[in-house]
Amino acid sequence: MIFDLFFINLVKNPRWASKPPLVAGFQSTMGSKVQLYKKKECCLCVVAREIILKVKKEILFEFQEVDIESRDELYERFKEEVPVVFVNGERAFVHRVSEKKLRRILRTHQRK
Repeated sequence: MIFDLFFINLVKNPRWASKPPLVAGFQSTMGSKVQLYKKKECCLCVVAREIILKVKKEILFEFQEVDIESRDELYERFKEEVPVVFVNGERAFVHRVSEKKLRRILRTHQRK
């Protein structure tokens, strides 16, 4: 059932299949992709993750966590901004995640 819905949406919206991921190897089989760029010992990152997981219980999307301390270029790019959340390759949140806005963004992407 989930695969059928995804396939129908993929045919209607081929951009889902062609938009490159921010991190190599991250490919979604669902309609939306959410990536959380975080680092260890970051209380805002913990809160952001909790909000994303709460929304994930209601709305189908693929979720990936990226530790910016694992690669120097990620650390340099995001060290002052974490947590940073991307939805379908577009920056959606920096520092704080709004549960209401995340739901709205994901539902908008589902309708396209």
